[in-house]
Amino acid sequence: MFYSDEILDLANVKQWILQELWTYDFAGCISRKTFTYIIDHEYIVPQGTKLNGETMMDASNFYCQAADMATYEMLIKKLKEYQ
Repeated sequence: MFYSDEILDLANVKQWILQELWTYDFAGCISRKTFTYIIDHEYIVPQGTKLNGETMMDASNFYCQAADMATYEMLIKKLKEYQ
């Protein structure tokens, strides 16, 4: 469907998308203050490292363990405080 030159009808695409059961994984969130701390203290996974023993990192990235992140509920609470 998505790998052809066919012109797709918007109604059909919408129907296809809405009939699917979509799920997601929310690892957590961090504050700007925490992100600054991560940068300042160079919490980095270097390029070439195997993440979880199998995924090769193609670039260096900052890193925060999911267990150290704030929960979904905390994110919602903080967002409501800004309303």
